[in-house]
Amino acid sequence: MPEIKFLEMCITENLSWQAHICSLCHRLSKTFFIIESVKNILSSYVLWNVYFAYFHSRLRYGIILWGGGTKESIKAFCIQKKVIRLITGIKKYESCRQKCKENRILTVMSMYVLEVFYLIKI
Repeated sequence: MPEIKFLEMCITENLSWQAHICSLCHRLSKTFFIIESVKNILSSYVLWNVYFAYFHSRLRYGIILWGGGTKESIKAFCIQKKVIRLITGIKKYESCRQKCKENRILTVMSMYVLEVFYLIKI
């Protein structure tokens, strides 16, 4: 399926966002690895700054187009939970919901809803 990359968004001829989400998840996984590599060196404050600078910003970019609870966007949500668990130190199968509230983190789905509200308000 032919695709074009424009402003870091992979666009296919039938406007399927699967290629973009796959590329995004690859970049998010790299960021996860970076955070995992420096976790024992940096403070949690700096780790959260790295999260918001590199992970959250990539996740939010263009979410109004590709988000919305699709099957593919759940992969990005799973990577997001892995990063939150890594930074906060909670176990693999524990819920991150409380940690998201404490650290004022929006999940992928919440980011999408917020962007839709921004669009409606305009």
